[in-house]
Amino acid sequence: MTAHNRRVAGPVRSGLSPARHVGAPTAGAPTAGAPTVSPSRRGTCVHPVARLLCPHLSNVVPTYRTPVEPGRRHHDRLKPLHVGPVSTQGVRSPSDGTGTQMTERFLVTGAFGCLGAWVVHELVTTGAEVVTFDIGQDDYRIRYLVDERDLTRVTYCHGNITDAAATAAAVRDFAVTNVIHLAALQMPFCAANPSLGAAVNVLGTVNVFEAVKNSPATERPIVYSSSVAAYDAIDNTEVDLPALTGRPMSHYGVYKFANEANARVFARDDGLTSIGLRPHVVYGVGRDQGRTADPTLAMLAAARGVSGEITFSGKFQLQYARDVARAFIAASRATVDGAAVVNVGGAIVDSQEVAAAICAVVPAMADRISVSGEPLPFPSMLSSDGLKALIGPVETTALKDGVAETIDRFSRLIASGKIARHGGARSDGSSAADGVTRSR
Repeated sequence: MTAHNRRVAGPVRSGLSPARHVGAPTAGAPTAGAPTVSPSRRGTCVHPVARLLCPHLSNVVPTYRTPVEPGRRHHDRLKPLHVGPVSTQGVRSPSDGTGTQMTERFLVTGAFGCLGAWVVHELVTTGAEVVTFDIGQDDYRIRYLVDERDLTRVTYCHGNITDAAATAAAVRDFAVTNVIHLAALQMPFCAANPSLGAAVNVLGTVNVFEAVKNSPATERPIVYSSSVAAYDAIDNTEVDLPALTGRPMSHYGVYKFANEANARVFARDDGLTSIGLRPHVVYGVGRDQGRTADPTLAMLAAARGVSGEITFSGKFQLQYARDVARAFIAASRATVDGAAVVNVGGAIVDSQEVAAAICAVVPAMADRISVSGEPLPFPSMLSSDGLKALIGPVETTALKDGVAETIDRFSRLIASGKIARHGGARSDGSSAADGVTRSR
């Protein structure tokens, strides 16, 4: 990388080579939104000057399409095939008035998290153009789901959501028409580092709204991830937003509640439309972190043939990640006035039912999936009528079908070597508890 590229943000890559690796990252991957790259990765997968470049994007953006021979490391591919303004040919504003079908280009922040990976998967499999915006250095969750062939439609933009200039430049320079904002630190990481949690989850969301101003993306609602954690378990669970008082019992929940309030201010003062979706307990391949990841980790344990545990009890709404991703995409294409906040529907189950569903798929796991702990500290169910009013019927995968598909996907990933047969959720058997996840 030559000196003249020092104005440019970190790596922007389109269609990563399959030679990268077949598994998930090594321990020490960077925390979402963190201002620096983890030292353990600086000498492995990060270009020597990438840390100086990451915080700033400009109108001059390199795109990396150079094939990588087997055995070459990630930073070896950071050689631009072309340096210049990102082409916007074929990208038209939703209000261009030409009468021609608009070409959509989605910006997905936090795309390397579980929900982000599923959103990318659903978009590229239907032919949409996707730009990812993530501080992470590894797309292993996306590779769990997306075929190499479809990765050619994904442009990777390395950036920090807490950097307002970088976020704005990503929206502007890639001629983004739709924004799905998922970048966030999850509940355990917000509890461990409230200051960083507030910077990523609140300031990062404000930066996204600011970035959309005066861009073609204003023609579509900003869609962002809120959470059921914005409300306490004592809130009225029989009705939707108007009767909920909002008494979150965690830093994470407070940050999500603040985002909903900020969205209303942006609607009033700037005319920005938005839809905040509140997922509950999301499960599926890639959900390897967070307070409510246990159902997925128990399914992974079943695929490995080892004992698993769900460490919370009680009732909750269990939502298959693919269904939630499709709801976010549909919301991005919806028409809304002002700032809407809606709940994502799902089957109301308890932890024992989930354990039983896992054992039904893998009978050998009978009595090997245990349940312990207290109920989750937020409402056990919320109405999804608001979401249905915006996007129409909401797809809900039956528990038995979602569990079966998840275990099957895990089994195939294990057989291919992309996930280890023993240990944590990564290919090398380590856990994913280092804070790399970007979305619920």
